Formats: sequence, C-alpha cells, structure tokens
Amino acid sequence: MAVLALGVLLAPVRTLAGRRLLWDLRRRHPAPGATGAGAVGPEEAGLLTASYGRRALRRLRPDFVAAAGLLGGRAARETVARSGGGPYEGSSALS
Repeated sequence: MAVLALGVLLAPVRTLAGRRLLWDLRRRHPAPGATGAGAVGPEEAGLLTASYGRRALRRLRPDFVAAAGLLGGRAARETVARSGGGPYEGSSALS
C-alpha cells in the first residue's frame, strides 16, 4: 500500500499523451492577444480558458471575471449575497 501511495505522489501531473494533446491544442488555437488571434465565441472562449488557464479568461472576459469575482477580489458567494437575492439571503428562486 505504501508503494502505491509513493507511486501516486511521484507520478507526473500530466501524461505524455495529455502533454501532446495540450501542445497540439495550443498550436491550433493561439493564446488570446497573440498574433493571429481574433474575436472568439463562447465555445472558443471555453477551449482557450481550458488550454491557457486564468490568463486567457482574464483577457477574454475581463468584465465578467471582475463581476463574478473569479480570479481574486470578492468571492462569488459574496457577490451574490450583496446583490440582494439568491439562496444566500434565504430567498427562493421559485418564489
């Protein structure tokens, strides 16, 4: 059991196949703000966020990120609570 636990701890975060797939996706879909990158729709924004992480989300939808508190600042829970509704205030969406 200890050998298995040690093996899991020392295993790489990404497999070789995962590394290749991510490299290929990044090659076919340039980072937001990179040369040749144009306007993107919601599907492309999701793919770019999955491929490049926080920096892509921050560049693609800065207003949404700020309003939702996704990358720092207020938590989304606090944002909803301060908006005067939702389950955090004890109100129901059905009422």
